[in-house]
Amino acid sequence: MKKLLMGSLLLLSALTLSACQGSSSEVETFELLNRRAENTRLAYVHDDHWDGQLPNIEVGQSLSLGANIVDSDGETITLDRDGHNTLRVEMAPGAPEGILELGQHGDHVHLIGASAGLTQVVFSWVHDGEVEFTTPAINVIVVEGHGHGDHDHAMEVSAFEILNRRLEGRPVVAYVHGDHWHGSLPNIVLGGQASSLGANIVDGDGHTVELGSDGENTLLVALAPGAPEGIVDFGQHGDHVHIIGVSTGLTQVVFSWIHDDHVEFTTPPINVLVVEDHAHDDHDHHDMDVTTFEILNRRLEGRPVAAYVHGDHMHGSLPNIVLGGQASSLGANIVDGDGHAITLGGESANTLVVRLAEGALEGVVDFGQHGDHVHIIAVALGTTQVVFEWLHDGEVVFTTPAVSVTVIASEEN
Repeated sequence: MKKLLMGSLLLLSALTLSACQGSSSEVETFELLNRRAENTRLAYVHDDHWDGQLPNIEVGQSLSLGANIVDSDGETITLDRDGHNTLRVEMAPGAPEGILELGQHGDHVHLIGASAGLTQVVFSWVHDGEVEFTTPAINVIVVEGHGHGDHDHAMEVSAFEILNRRLEGRPVVAYVHGDHWHGSLPNIVLGGQASSLGANIVDGDGHTVELGSDGENTLLVALAPGAPEGIVDFGQHGDHVHIIGVSTGLTQVVFSWIHDDHVEFTTPPINVLVVEDHAHDDHDHHDMDVTTFEILNRRLEGRPVAAYVHGDHMHGSLPNIVLGGQASSLGANIVDGDGHAITLGGESANTLVVRLAEGALEGVVDFGQHGDHVHIIAVALGTTQVVFEWLHDGEVVFTTPAVSVTVIASEEN
């Protein structure tokens, strides 16, 4: 099976612990710099793990890395080639071998792709031959050359479904459909319980993949390339993953199926939202304000419910919107906390409004506000998140949790 490798995956917690030979108190800063891209920062040590990631390396190609190191006294370390202060890279303990070759040059290092696969390395600051600090492990992915774009993986699995292990029956909350997702991940409450997600994966031959913690077939989650950092952290458990809220905001993640340390399949990015204390940032205690808030698809006969508020999140999903096609037309069925149905629009003082969620990706959709219904209009391909609001005399009475909306290229997608 062709290996699709999309974005370097975050470190495995076991390797992190075993490879972190130095204490994070020994340096204030340890950043990896891409010497072939004007020393752009790629990743940096944050306590016992990394924030950021290394780019994929093609077989036969190399990545040239420098480092910005500041010691615990606030002094910047000047790296050199004479052995006084040098940067060193090594394979992390227990990491798969034969995937990378390493080049040591004192003030910088080279990571050279030897064969396709996933492995881990650690970096060290060496002073006069003595190791002063060693980083946690960080993942490196080597790919087999060109043609491994983000969207050429649809033939490699026949099903990739994300399961919510916190809910009874472990229902499917999102699944890959071509080059995008249907559904959405549950919101994560800052300071609350992490989301616990499993996967149902069926390979291209129709065989169900048995996930486990023994390394033969595992599930991994990582930040999508270019996604906002510092919002979530991850726990990797082989047969499932945890996504942990670190700060409020919206970011994107990708999931990967790993077989014997090789990435078999990586999903498209999907949004994940971290919210404040059991309520969306835009409105506190909203579960007391309404007993029902349902979004209705006005384009379909009977105007069926597409999504509805359930506690601090939404069940269901909004219809995809085709770029250049008809906007989605959405109404709402709202019942207030006293059990009264809300009449929207017309002579009523009650209106429905839709807008981007806090921190959501801009430029994907635009909106039409019509009082008793709203339009969501495709502007560019992608996925973003929106919230709906019930306004009474211009004042916000209730704001829903965020829900994803995806703009696609055609109906076939």
